[in-house]
Amino acid sequence: MRESPALSSRQKLERSLTQLGFGPDTRPLSVLRAMMRIQSTPSRSLDVSEIHGSLLRAEPGTALSKGWVRKVLDQLSNMQMIRVENESESRKKYISDINTIVAGLEQLKGRTLSSLEKRRAALQARSNELSAFNFSDVARVLEGKTAGRAQQPNSGLLKGLQSYADFADAEIYEKAVPGDVIRIAQLQLRPFRGGITEGVNRTLRAAESGAEVRCLVTVDVLSADDFLAEVFPENALVEFFVKAYGARQKGLKLDLRIDTGHTGLYHLTSLNKDNMVILVSEDPMAAMWVSRRFNPDLIEAAIASFEQIWQGLTPLIQDPKHPELGVPTTKPSFFLEALKAAATIVASGGT
Repeated sequence: MRESPALSSRQKLERSLTQLGFGPDTRPLSVLRAMMRIQSTPSRSLDVSEIHGSLLRAEPGTALSKGWVRKVLDQLSNMQMIRVENESESRKKYISDINTIVAGLEQLKGRTLSSLEKRRAALQARSNELSAFNFSDVARVLEGKTAGRAQQPNSGLLKGLQSYADFADAEIYEKAVPGDVIRIAQLQLRPFRGGITEGVNRTLRAAESGAEVRCLVTVDVLSADDFLAEVFPENALVEFFVKAYGARQKGLKLDLRIDTGHTGLYHLTSLNKDNMVILVSEDPMAAMWVSRRFNPDLIEAAIASFEQIWQGLTPLIQDPKHPELGVPTTKPSFFLEALKAAATIVASGGT
């Protein structure tokens, strides 16, 4: 990709002033430049007639009155771009120098940043509100009120991590009851950068509710040291493994296995054979959710593929005396070291 050419000093000047709403075509800047043209020394004060004359010479043919110039000078004074030497209306004189211009520009900068921050906060609030909408519910209510039908959507596109997580919470984890099976094939890590910790806690809560959780993760976890260190601050991954060992010891059905690189497997989260979310795009992140009513063949095929691979893998988190079981390599990694640390804690009776 071709790089953009560097801006000239003039372009930088015009761009920075435009950012402040003080662009090259604004009248206050025209008056300020008219003052600078005729100031023989920075400390010399100017009256309205001098400034008006300088402006007319720079812009011949314009019909700008002295009264109009006075109004603009008042604006510049309020902006701290110029100083007023004599407050008497008939004797007012004006001075502009590097100090007044800096003060004025800094004041404009502060006002502009404050305005942008308010707009940013308003946009963020609107974005948060929009993200929180469940449009499946909106569509259902709209159809119910308009057509008198009560239907439930059976498929949809989920855009972004928040939509993915909200759907998984509402339609999979929160609906799971004892006897249900939640299957997770976490084949991609980076699209979930901002939600992995909550996802881990979500699986623990599901197991504690009595559901069986089968979590299959990509072998990439064994080489993603920097990534895991970022998303699991301090000892968060160790704490998860300690809780997972504890859940297993209590008889809860929480099982974690590492996929060694099989093909034909979807990145998915599913509840029994009823609801499923399938990742379809990493960047931008997008997923498709489907129900059995929408496409039973897709769900059956995805579950069958998952189970075929699952049955051939060795479970992790079995015996704290042998934490390496189920790890396809003994090469040191952030993941394996956290697992060993948790096993040591559990084997010594810690929780």
